Parts: sequence; structure tokens; C-alpha cells
Amino acid sequence: MKKIMGILLMLAGPILGAGLFAIGASQDAPGMCVIGLGLALIFVVKGLVLVDRISAYWSNRLLFTTFGAGGVLLTTVLLADGEFESRPELSLIGFVIGIGLLYLGNRRQVREK
Repeated sequence: MKKIMGILLMLAGPILGAGLFAIGASQDAPGMCVIGLGLALIFVVKGLVLVDRISAYWSNRLLFTTFGAGGVLLTTVLLADGEFESRPELSLIGFVIGIGLLYLGNRRQVREK
């Protein structure tokens, strides 16, 4: 039953993610596009865990690293684009969260047995 649920998650993730991405692109809502990509990634990774292709240890590291890198890059792009015109110090929030997620994804962890 776990394997069937995992396969369904791996199929539903890209479908829902692509749908949200398309809606976000048509409505000029970049946040919805990012939510669609994140949702697809989470569903596919958790589906891979359920079908025993990767362990929960590696799935958490993958998700933290991916979202951390995305957060740092997105904050950098927004800062360079001038979105933080009046208060550029607010970009520090995005950098701190992104670096924190990168740290969590790349630090040494004790494996669960």
C-alpha cells in the first residue's frame, strides 16, 4: 500500500505543480509559480521515500538544500532587481532563512537506524 501511495504522490506532484505554475504564469503571480515548483518537489521526494528509493535521511537533506539554495538565489535576484528599494536591509531576512536551510541540509546528521 505504501508503494502505491508513493507512486500516486510522484504522479500527482508534477501534475499539481504544473497546474499551479500555469495559473501563476497566466495571472502574473510569481509566488504561485514557486509554490507549484515546491509542491511538485515535495510530493516527488516523499513519493520516493514511500517506494523505498531514497531514505528519509536523504530526502530531508535534499529538501533543505534545495529550498535553501532557492531562497538565497531568489533573494539575490530580488535585491539586484531593486525590489527592496526603500529598505534593502529586509533582504537580510531571506538570506538568513536561506543560509539556515542550507546549513540544515548540509550538516552532518546522525542516521536513524
